[in-house]
Amino acid sequence: MKLIKKTLLPLFFLIMLAACSGNTEKYPLVGMQQAIETPAVGGKIVFTRDNSLMYLALDARVRLNGQQVAKLSRGETATIAVAEGKLNIDVDNAWNPGSFGVSVNVETGKIYYFDISPRSDSFLPGAAFGLLGGLADSKINSQSGLFQLNLTQVK
Repeated sequence: MKLIKKTLLPLFFLIMLAACSGNTEKYPLVGMQQAIETPAVGGKIVFTRDNSLMYLALDARVRLNGQQVAKLSRGETATIAVAEGKLNIDVDNAWNPGSFGVSVNVETGKIYYFDISPRSDSFLPGAAFGLLGGLADSKINSQSGLFQLNLTQVK
């Protein structure tokens, strides 16, 4: 019992604390407080991760046409300038199989706002069976993964 209190419990808290930190500097993030200027040809996509407690220590990775453009922690926002035309958007997590994807036809001068939130359907398979549950979920459902995308507004 002393081993658990002196070693394993502090180690657990250190791991949880380390999981909460995120580094998004290598991705083109622009905060919402800055003005959003729409390019002459193309539009902008604004991703906002919600503040829910579910999967709070996990980052949501955002991919546009297969290329990762952002990694969002709770409450973070990313604004990405994109060319007009069809755009495939996926959100996933590095620690769980599966992804949630949508397609949008980007028009010049428009700004598309997406909310990223936890996908509650993914909780039970993961909680009950761990990584195998997540793998089964990704094979059964075409829209899987820990997070989901919702188009909330087009301006």
